[in-house]
Amino acid sequence: MSCYCENLESPGRELTRHVKAGGSVCFVWQCQGCGNRIGQEVARAQLLAQGQDLQAIPDFDVQFAEGQEALRRGRAEQRRNQFFLQQQSEREEFDRRRREHMSSPKWAMLRDKVLKRDGWTCQGCLRGNATQVHHLTYSHLGEELAFQLISLCRECHEKTHHIEAAAP
Repeated sequence: MSCYCENLESPGRELTRHVKAGGSVCFVWQCQGCGNRIGQEVARAQLLAQGQDLQAIPDFDVQFAEGQEALRRGRAEQRRNQFFLQQQSEREEFDRRRREHMSSPKWAMLRDKVLKRDGWTCQGCLRGNATQVHHLTYSHLGEELAFQLISLCRECHEKTHHIEAAAP
């Protein structure tokens, strides 16, 4: 596992004794910020050559590392929840504006002009009687340009929305 703090100002590190699953002991650096192990094992011979008292080296703090991981996961979950709440709020606001616009006299006039422009012919199948107007984009909601709208029959309009809903 790598240190989450490696791209930040270093909070410090501590040489620790880590007991592996099989019971063997190794020595590793533990980040004092995130609790994770930093880098490779430190060779026992290297520590002895430096005059280190191996018995004085503290144990790797597993509880600290696990606690920091739980905090990271909690913060990530909180950010995800905030993102989804923001998306939901934006969607609700868009839907409100869309409903308001689609019930306005301005929309009724533009809708009628588009249906007339297309000769009341469905631009999807070119056979059906167009009764609905479809937005190719909502980028100009309330200020649509005529080329962003097409006349469709009910079947083609339903098919168009089914395809849009299935798109990734």
